Amino acid sequence: MSIKKSVRLSDEAERLCYLLSPYGEPNYSGSLNALAHRYNLLIENVMPELSEQEALVFASLYNGHMLNDNIKLEAQSIEWQLAEGFKYDATIGELIENADTTLEKLHSKVASWSIAERIAVIDMTQRFWSKGRADAMLGKEG
Repeated sequence: MSIKKSVRLSDEAERLCYLLSPYGEPNYSGSLNALAHRYNLLIENVMPELSEQEALVFASLYNGHMLNDNIKLEAQSIEWQLAEGFKYDATIGELIENADTTLEKLHSKVASWSIAERIAVIDMTQRFWSKGRADAMLGKEG
């Protein structure tokens, strides 16, 4: 289903639309749709392996968290987020225990992830918390 929306594009988004439209004027709709498809494909293929319980640790960690506009900086701070969450939120400790791991092991796992893998995990947490809203907006039952 296609819908028509009015959006403001950042300079970076506009530049990408030009690069993805090699003939004449940029095709904003086609370019943005292609970027969304590519993004989903990349996220799907770089998602690090997490148990369901480990995924819940990260979902809880990012519950209500306002992401930094600089996604690279946000991705680089996951270890800090994990340590602070463990220190100040008892739920994080309980979820780590339920995941049959330790903070140190989970921290080490995160430290081995590439920026792309970290972004995939952050994306997973956003999708986790917005799924009900997204389904409601799209007329799907939860």
